[in-house]
Amino acid sequence: MRGKVWLLPLLLLLLVGCSAGSNERSETTTTPSATNLTYDPQKVKVGDQLGLMTIKSAQVTPFMENQPLVDIEFTSEPIEISGTYHHDPDRDGITFIPDSSSQQLFPKHNLFEYETRLYFTEEKDASLFGNQETGEATIEIEGYHEIVNYKDEVTQNSRLIRMKDIH
Repeated sequence: MRGKVWLLPLLLLLLVGCSAGSNERSETTTTPSATNLTYDPQKVKVGDQLGLMTIKSAQVTPFMENQPLVDIEFTSEPIEISGTYHHDPDRDGITFIPDSSSQQLFPKHNLFEYETRLYFTEEKDASLFGNQETGEATIEIEGYHEIVNYKDEVTQNSRLIRMKDIH
């Protein structure tokens, strides 16, 4: 009987030890999610991966205490996103605002809160959206380029591969 009493605590130790090891492995696994897409522009480096995108170039210039000037370019495989668009005369092109699920695919810096907006100013890209002033579309993009200027202004663009659906 005495040997069986020691066997139970030994089994418990083995079980706890095995489960702790598996927890450590799962913490190091990286999966694309909204939690790992926020980045500090002053700490990222070329080659870092944020979700589906990898940093191709990063230039950060000190400007103000809490807001540097940031120019970061990401590469990616083609990504399908949906959202709304409108013809933007101020930018002489199209402003595309990804919907909430597509917003979660884009890396975002931690300097201030903002919404991803893509600007397509080349005629060949803008023409894919047709003559309708505003609407909804599903597009395929590749890569992402984000420029953060003074006064919380963010300019973002991406390479438009093709129009998948427009209405």
